[in-house]
Formats: sequence, C-alpha cells, structure tokens
Amino acid sequence: SQPLVCINDYSNLLNGISNVVSADEQAIQTIFAELQKMKIDKVAIIYWAENTFCTQSRLEAAGKYAALCRCELYTVSGGYDKERKFILLQEVPSDCKAVIFSGEIINLQEILNREIFAGKKIFAWQYPGQASLTTENLVYLSQDLQTLAVEAVKMLQEKLSDPQAPARHIVVPCKFYGLSEADQSI
Repeated sequence: SQPLVCINDYSNLLNGISNVVSADEQAIQTIFAELQKMKIDKVAIIYWAENTFCTQSRLEAAGKYAALCRCELYTVSGGYDKERKFILLQEVPSDCKAVIFSGEIINLQEILNREIFAGKKIFAWQYPGQASLTTENLVYLSQDLQTLAVEAVKMLQEKLSDPQAPARHIVVPCKFYGLSEADQSI
C-alpha cells in the first residue's frame, strides 16, 4: 500500500507500479547498426548463466536485430567461478568477428587479454565510472544510473503528493564510450 517506483523492472508497470528502465533494446540496436557499418556478419553474445530480466531483454533484442541485419548470432553462456574469475561455459566460435558481453564485467582487462578475443570488436556493458580502458576494438556501454535514480525519485515524489496518480514508464538511454556521438543516436 506504500508508494513504490521500480528501476529496471518492466513487469511492474503491468501491476500499476511506475518504473524507469534502461534502454537495452536501443543499445543493442545501436550495436548492430555499428556491426552492419563494419560489415561484420557473425557475432557472439555472451550472457551470464543466471536468468535475469536484463539478460532476457538483451538476448531478445540481439536476436531481433541480428535477424534484421542478416547477421549470424551465437549465444554463449558465461559467468564467474568461486574466485570471481570470468569463465566461458561454451566456446566463442573462432570466425566471429565481434563479441557482445551482455552483462557488466568485473575484470575486463583480464578478459580482453585472452587470445580468443584478440582482433575482435568488443562491446561490453560496464558499471558507471569503470570505463577506463581505451582500445580501438572496444566499445563500452553503461546504464545511466544517475538519471535512472533521479527519474525514480521524481516519480516517487509524484506518488507521495498524489497516491492516485497513474503509473508512468520512463526509458533512459544507455551511455556509449568509444562510438561517435552521431553513431549513438541511431
């Protein structure tokens, strides 16, 4: 019965709860537009083994835009072992020219040093403030957590002042690092 606003949970809008979400589909669309410009027709998307809403939405969007771009998409499961070292539970096909990491990565430098990723275009979600590596083959994506939080607080304030206000839904674009500004507005 208390006022509630959710962040990155689309399903709650169906229950009349306001929410603010990251534009994962738009981010994936931008990635595939970039791959198309680079004439890359085989790409792997690495998803974490745990089943989360973000993972599901990113995989669905990747399938959709890969088909639209006539790009062959391989889904590869990955995750972390007990020592927090990133492991692949399946192999990335060697003929893939690009790899999308669909979840935030803790130790990106260690992963990029692996031979399997050498020479491939890498798209990786990172936590805000962690995008510090610069390499021509790497594009960072990040959820705009500050904007998500600001919008969520505004919606919560609206609910506090008018508990009968209708539920709202706000989509916040992801931030890209390593793409030109023009490429981000696709």
